[in-house]
Amino acid sequence: MTQPPLLSLVLCLLVLAGVGSLAVASARYRQRSTPVPMAGVWRVSGWVLVALASVVAIVLQGWAMALVYLLAAATLATTSVVLVLSYRPRWLVPIVLVALPSGLLLFAGI
Repeated sequence: MTQPPLLSLVLCLLVLAGVGSLAVASARYRQRSTPVPMAGVWRVSGWVLVALASVVAIVLQGWAMALVYLLAAATLATTSVVLVLSYRPRWLVPIVLVALPSGLLLFAGI
């Protein structure tokens, strides 16, 4: 089993990238901020990243604890995305573009 703090960080970064991608793909984001091209690509990548985070959690922790870690990471990531969208919506794309490689690099180090 992997150390929970590192797993929690990896899951938070992957779910943050996924939820952030879904938020960037939404019509409301495109109205409030700079329009982002290829909304469909953002939407698909968001769902793929959330599914990837689920698979990572299940493989590393098993079904029971994986769901606990995944729900905690989803709560933290979604709250972070909502706060960023409320105060600095233009920061969301750079945050997503930094969270994705960071999460993948940390996962490769596990």
